[in-house]
Amino acid sequence: MGSLSEKKLSEVVRAIAKREGIKTFVETGTYKGVTSVWAAEHFSNVITLEIDPETIKTTRTELAHVDNIEFLEGCSRVVLPRILKDTKEEKLCFWLDAHKGGGYFGSGNDCPLIGEIEAINASAVAAYIFIDDARGFLKPPPPPFDWRYWPDISTVLSALNQGPEPRYIIVVDDVIVCVPKSSREALQKAFWDAYPTL
Repeated sequence: MGSLSEKKLSEVVRAIAKREGIKTFVETGTYKGVTSVWAAEHFSNVITLEIDPETIKTTRTELAHVDNIEFLEGCSRVVLPRILKDTKEEKLCFWLDAHKGGGYFGSGNDCPLIGEIEAINASAVAAYIFIDDARGFLKPPPPPFDWRYWPDISTVLSALNQGPEPRYIIVVDDVIVCVPKSSREALQKAFWDAYPTL
């Protein structure tokens, strides 16, 4: 799995955010808040969404000392449109990781990724999108994930390419990275700075 605790990948995200002036990080799938804490160190504002009430309650309590994280409870496909409607930001960084296995989201609703992308596409923000667990879209995910509800990579790429502006998409360390095409050069520079020997 991809992780922003992975030094090279985190360098890419930080470099892009700095170069593009992105101040807000939006995460779907809070879980224990590891990514939220990382983001709070590098972004002015962090918004994290979690569908499970007990998980969000526990994590919110444990991370109450981090004052620039906003914890929201609910399905990302429902909550993301509200965030995007209310934002004053022109650019946002998204870490999409709400896809869980074993019926975590209920029957027939194992992976909300396409709904998340559609919500982002419907907004006017310039979106810098990082999708964790690329391997689950490059091939059918194993149990406990229900592969029938996970889109394949062509469906994910098609959805990403429906945005309001052309995008540039790559896969790095099990993460699908999608930025506005106008930021392609910035992403390539950040990538080669972080991965000089790849």
